Amino acid sequence: MTKGMERIINELKGEKKKTAIERLHTENQVAKENKKLRLASDLNNLIFYLNNPETKPGGVKKEDLFLFEELKISLES
Repeated sequence: MTKGMERIINELKGEKKKTAIERLHTENQVAKENKKLRLASDLNNLIFYLNNPETKPGGVKKEDLFLFEELKISLES
């Protein structure tokens, strides 16, 4: 996981789920525009996971999935 991704996750903890997903979409767009493809991929996986918590996104490491889960739990519905 990139440092940028860790920063974003830490900033989003405790936010409302809808607000967090909107922010993730914005960050994803910026990452794509700046050709930060690894960050964009991680953001896509996190967005997918938050929208489909029962389904593990492909190619996500266990430690990254753990951070995704922590964020999901901390978000307000």
